[in-house]
Parts: sequence; structure tokens; C-alpha cells
Amino acid sequence: MNPEPAPVPAPGQVEAPTRYRSFTPVRQRAAGFQAGGANLQLPFALVQVLLFTTRRKHLGAMAFGRKASIALWAAAAVVIVLNAWMLQLLSTT
Repeated sequence: MNPEPAPVPAPGQVEAPTRYRSFTPVRQRAAGFQAGGANLQLPFALVQVLLFTTRRKHLGAMAFGRKASIALWAAAAVVIVLNAWMLQLLSTT
């Protein structure tokens, strides 16, 4: 008696676990950049998002207005400066 052949999995069922495993080293390296609450990933992501969302060239009428853009860039500058300050404090202690 021959056993039934195994069913062929759907494409998403095979790719997803492999894809998640491939990101594990990236997540581990990124975790190494976090020190006592200082996170180097946030400023990089924040700047990229603001570059995209504050330019009419990319979003047209959906882009943030001038006042909102100024406020958002000012907040991003504060986050970046505080992040740099925290990293400097952590590196000297």
C-alpha cells in the first residue's frame, strides 16, 4: 500500500517562516545598538518618514502643510538631539 503524497503548501505558508528567520540576525544586530533606552533606529526612521510626508512632490495634496511640517521637523530635531545627548552620556559612564 502506497502512502498518500504530502499536500503541496500554499506559497505563503512556505515563504513566511523562512522570511522571518532571515530577519533574526538583523533584529539581533539592531538590538545591539540599543543602550539604556537610547535607540539609534528612531532618528533614521523618523527622518525618512518626514522626508516622504512633508513633500508635495511625493504626496501631492495629502502632504503635511507648512505649519505642520515645521512643527514635525522641530520635534524630530529635538528627538535627534536628545538621542545624541543620551548616547554621549552613556558612552562617558
